[in-house]
Amino acid sequence: FLTFNSQSIIIILLCICQVDLSFRFRRQNNTNNRNRVSGVSLDLIGCTTQSVNTSPFVGIAAMGGTLVVSGGTGGASVFSYNTNTGVLSNRATIRNEDLGDVGHPDVTMVTRNIAALSTDAQRGFGIVVSNINMKSRSLDRTRFFRVQNTVGFDHAIRPANFPCGSSMYFRKGGRNLLYVANGPITVQDPRKNGSPTVVTTAPDGFEALAVDVNSERSVAVFGGVIDDGESSAYVVLDISDPLAPSFVNMQVVGRNGRNGSGRITSVASAGRNIVYVMDGSSKIGHDRLQSLANSYEKNIQSIA
Repeated sequence: FLTFNSQSIIIILLCICQVDLSFRFRRQNNTNNRNRVSGVSLDLIGCTTQSVNTSPFVGIAAMGGTLVVSGGTGGASVFSYNTNTGVLSNRATIRNEDLGDVGHPDVTMVTRNIAALSTDAQRGFGIVVSNINMKSRSLDRTRFFRVQNTVGFDHAIRPANFPCGSSMYFRKGGRNLLYVANGPITVQDPRKNGSPTVVTTAPDGFEALAVDVNSERSVAVFGGVIDDGESSAYVVLDISDPLAPSFVNMQVVGRNGRNGSGRITSVASAGRNIVYVMDGSSKIGHDRLQSLANSYEKNIQSIA
């Protein structure tokens, strides 16, 4: 998965061959261009000794010392890690727990004790919110938010990129909300029962497949496809009014291959930066997030 952090050290958690690894990320900035990374290294600092299920699609997420592996069709697993060193626990506290669904291809942390799992629920796709109880070693399924008119398995890329992603909007002095990309865009309060709000401000024909919320700038960036899946693009929404976001701009970033190969797979945003990755490419795309007023004005002018 793709994460973005302005700090010089972050934790990257990978699921490889059913084993979790943790790394320390180090970078050196080019002295001639402060936005350009000239050197990157990864130092292995932890590895679990117990395997967990990760097939056929899997996602991972971590927050505040808790790491969740969504587990695909094999049940979700939960590890702990040291927030100072990034070192993972050797064994899972909760291992391959079945929540009664077909599978969970991805996961987002709501808090360190609450996980939002992308879910194939037999009768459709959506988000299952589960409480994490480390003392009783259990995941408690609390609610399900269904996505209507989902893209289903369209655009899925094995083994770790399924078109049903989510991201939290952490608001100062307000409710924290969860944005979901699964073709349609939805927003909901993951800690309360109710129906998701469908966001209809994205351009016609855009199918959202990935999302990252930049809480600092109050924007959500959605990666997806347009032109019946022939091209990849990202869409920026102003979420200052979180249940009624406004469209800022859309940037086409490439043409897709057959059956969606080569499409945009992940997006991330922090500060004034937007980064994205494409299937089959070793490069990371990088754009600057313009001021919302300027972007909106330019978009209106281009439409006119």
